Amino acid sequence: MLDQIVRILKVLYSHQVLLGQNCTVGELARATKIPYSTVKRRLISAEKSKLIESEAVPYKSTGKVVFWLNDDGMDFVECSRELS
Repeated sequence: MLDQIVRILKVLYSHQVLLGQNCTVGELARATKIPYSTVKRRLISAEKSKLIESEAVPYKSTGKVVFWLNDDGMDFVECSRELS
């Protein structure tokens, strides 16, 4: 479980730092090749741990939820890269 969270957060980190954009669950699922429902559960776990933040933004008629790393999440990803 922790290895999946680390993979997801690393992809989120790369999108946030390199591309300068926040990610949706679908984008993270495609990038990590982890099923959508698993990514969603892991993101909820990371949000409860205060590593990421989310916000609902308007998109077409329904909207979508985007995620981004906060300062604690950035530190977590950088530390995990040093360990690997």
